[in-house]
Amino acid sequence: MAAFIKVFGERNCGTNWLETFFLENAPKEGQATLIHHREFLLTHCPPAFFERLERLPEAAQSVAREAMFDRLFAKHGRDFMGWKHTAIRPQTLQADARFSQTAFVLVVKHPVHFLLSLYRNPYHDLLPPRADLEAFLTAPWITLGRDGLGPVILESPLDLWSRKARSYLRFVNATPNATLLRYEDLLADFEGHMGAACGRLGIEVASLSAPQASAKAEREDFAAYRQRYLSGSPWDKLEESMARLARAQLDDSLLTALGYAD
Repeated sequence: MAAFIKVFGERNCGTNWLETFFLENAPKEGQATLIHHREFLLTHCPPAFFERLERLPEAAQSVAREAMFDRLFAKHGRDFMGWKHTAIRPQTLQADARFSQTAFVLVVKHPVHFLLSLYRNPYHDLLPPRADLEAFLTAPWITLGRDGLGPVILESPLDLWSRKARSYLRFVNATPNATLLRYEDLLADFEGHMGAACGRLGIEVASLSAPQASAKAEREDFAAYRQRYLSGSPWDKLEESMARLARAQLDDSLLTALGYAD
């Protein structure tokens, strides 16, 4: 049985939701320990940091905040097997003494759903707000140190999605104690897909009930997310011109490998 659980996935793709599931459904005895960094960054910043942060121009605050968080992760990230949103580097994880005892649960979201979610909730975005979705899609994306990617400036948010998704596939294909779940599948049949994953990875849980509350400020519930993500094709959520722009940025073979070809 697994002794540890580590969740990986991009921003806005359900990592908080899955971590909450594992925390809430750990059996009373023999449970695996969830490796996570909730509250760590905010509780480990120097006391004067946030006071000084408020004195900066608003446009500079996100840059300073992310620089501090990157510094903390550079120092302490190995304790948590890295940032949960990082591009996975197998050699780094394999060097961890907990590696063989850890069940790695990775989650990915359809690129259109990811794009729309990131536009609504642009976590860790270092650029000024864009005027509209088209400007967001066609603007570069600045990576963080803890993203674990080589380039500092990517072509777009979908470039970010593609690079992370490729790292997940490489890792899962080479790692027996890892699985990759699609967010939309979990919404459609959480018990079935999560139950199968826990069975494959040797994770004991007390229940397979999905957390019903949202981890976001929007506070939508599970039913609302099912309605949003399972109604129709993701591509239908974009105007035709936007869909063409998005498709031009994506690799068909990557979409096929993830089960998102249509």
